[in-house]
Amino acid sequence: MDKKKFATHKALTVLLLTIIIFGFGIVVGNYNTSKKFNQVIGLSRSIETQTLGVEVIHEILKENLCEGDNVLYLNDDLYILSERLEYMEGTLGVSSEDIRELKNEYFIIEARHWTLAKRRAKECLDGAQNITNTIILYFYSDDDGVCPRCKEQGSVLTYLREKYPGMKIYSFDIDSGSSVVNVIKKLYDVEGVPGLVINDETHVGYLDADDIIEFVDVQTEGSS
Repeated sequence: MDKKKFATHKALTVLLLTIIIFGFGIVVGNYNTSKKFNQVIGLSRSIETQTLGVEVIHEILKENLCEGDNVLYLNDDLYILSERLEYMEGTLGVSSEDIRELKNEYFIIEARHWTLAKRRAKECLDGAQNITNTIILYFYSDDDGVCPRCKEQGSVLTYLREKYPGMKIYSFDIDSGSSVVNVIKKLYDVEGVPGLVINDETHVGYLDADDIIEFVDVQTEGSS
């Protein structure tokens, strides 16, 4: 075989191998995409089912508001829902219409639970304020350009929730377009992110864990 034929044969072999590898990559990519899509569909249905369960629990707790901190059971369910939504958001992207719809449904559930927690604080705890029964509304943006410290603020709130299980934290995407979020935002004059409404007092800007604890301590001293 002369050099010219050998070079042609070699080029054809490389081309054939390239096509095989490329084709294999497409097949694997399509399989992974399909698998991920099916996982998302299953998770979406799970969220819808859990949402219905949360609605029922909400109605049950309304009739037994002061019997222990039963509202916490619902708070845990909401936290699980938020984690699942965050996973789906990372999978489908923040601009997905399906994600926006699911998030807005979640914000409605959060708002209902928040009103229940506020009512319990007023009717069962005589409005007592301390770090263990603090209620926080957290307004954030998924756009790092708009809010470079929102993810950090979210981590701080997760830490506080784990340290003080009685604390109730509700997160709202300020850019969601949700009418419920817009009403609450306007009610408390939240004009920036990260925005925190701590026991009905508004603060705009990042607060670390110690700052939030001190904020609540000052509120406690002021109400005593």
